[in-house]
Amino acid sequence: MFPLHGQFWRPASLVGLNSFIACYGYNCKVYTQLQFSFNNFRCYPIRSANALNLMLLPVRFKPAYFAAAFILFFAEVLIALYAHDQIIRPYIGDMLVVILIYCFVKAFVNTPVTSTAVAVLIFACTVEVMQYFKIVTLLGLQRSAIARVVIGTSFEWIDLIAYTVGIAIVLLSENIIALKQGVRMQA
Repeated sequence: MFPLHGQFWRPASLVGLNSFIACYGYNCKVYTQLQFSFNNFRCYPIRSANALNLMLLPVRFKPAYFAAAFILFFAEVLIALYAHDQIIRPYIGDMLVVILIYCFVKAFVNTPVTSTAVAVLIFACTVEVMQYFKIVTLLGLQRSAIARVVIGTSFEWIDLIAYTVGIAIVLLSENIIALKQGVRMQA
């Protein structure tokens, strides 16, 4: 069986799946233009009814973001297990979860800071709005404790503010880091 990626890509200059696997084996960089190259060898997407034309993002592992995501995940677990108050669990937890998602995305995908932050905010707000429409019940997952915790079951307007504050902290932190490094922050 061919790898899933092999079904979607074929080399521009050479025909055959082996060329793709060799190119993949050399860890070619993936560009957003749906192509990747290694020593003047380019692979382009196959355009057919059976192929998925996915927009591939530039992949680059960043250990600092992954470590931050891991620490934030651990903090979220501690908050979920031990914080049963009216401030930390509902508001600080929601603020930290968008930072966690942002760090996790940035750990693997090299995208601009602002675009990633806005995408994470839109995702978080979408999940919150789905809670308003009782998405867990609509999907028949009301008995799944994991689904109730991950997706959530109650809509709160203030959660949207907590998500926005979390993203504001991300943008402020990224801007401070960029200023200290003398680098202009990506838009």
